[in-house]
Amino acid sequence: ARNSSCLPNPCHNGGTCVVNGESFTCVCKEGWEGPICAQNTNDCSPHPCYNSGTCVDGDNWYRCECAPGFAGPDCRININECQSSPCAFGATCVDEINGYRCVCPPGHSGAKCQEVSGRPCITMGSVIPDGAKWDDDCNTCQCLNGRIACSKVWCGPRPCLLHKGHSECPSGQSCIPILDDQCFVHPCTGVGECRSSSLQPVKTKCTSDSYYQDNCANITFTFNKEMMSPGLTTEHICSELRNLNILKIYGMMGTRSRKSLTK
Repeated sequence: ARNSSCLPNPCHNGGTCVVNGESFTCVCKEGWEGPICAQNTNDCSPHPCYNSGTCVDGDNWYRCECAPGFAGPDCRININECQSSPCAFGATCVDEINGYRCVCPPGHSGAKCQEVSGRPCITMGSVIPDGAKWDDDCNTCQCLNGRIACSKVWCGPRPCLLHKGHSECPSGQSCIPILDDQCFVHPCTGVGECRSSSLQPVKTKCTSDSYYQDNCANITFTFNKEMMSPGLTTEHICSELRNLNILKIYGMMGTRSRKSLTK
């Protein structure tokens, strides 16, 4: 009876029966477990599939069903949707999960940049593509479907040195000594501004008309003159402030800014 414990073979699924005293032990084939090898081993534990792939358990095998955008035996490969060059007109393709994004060159739009978005602009004898941006003195300009839109910040007169005469000034302008009340940090000896005799004074306050009431912004800055270098003019400081990005953004929106300086 001792030798008949394995007769008939109690081990399932190809397991080998080994007599162990008055009992027996089953040596299971790969993929099966349990006292008599009747339990299918969970080949999906621990989870072998990456990137949210679904594991399908088999008899001593498993299969990963990958989420969209991934491939490979264990779903580790991110499919490169840019490999087929889907973007037109030399656009840059950016691979994403289960998709791609086209960065269009100026003048083109659409999911694949296949659409011509607007007309170019012509300025100073140059052709500028639609959507392009550039700086014009202290202002920022952009081509919008054949129309040039620029911020409306007044750039002020160009600084000059009196001992150099008119050579630093544009044609038709002269280097004029600055007024004493325009010297922000004294002394301002030898410092001038390029001005034309026909240049009209610039408004320094928002007027009472409806446009300025709705579109004019007053901005006040406070400075510590003890920390500033002598020879600075009010216009020099204004010139620096005009190049602040926030003023350029508001200028593109049509806002006219006037700045008052507190010494």
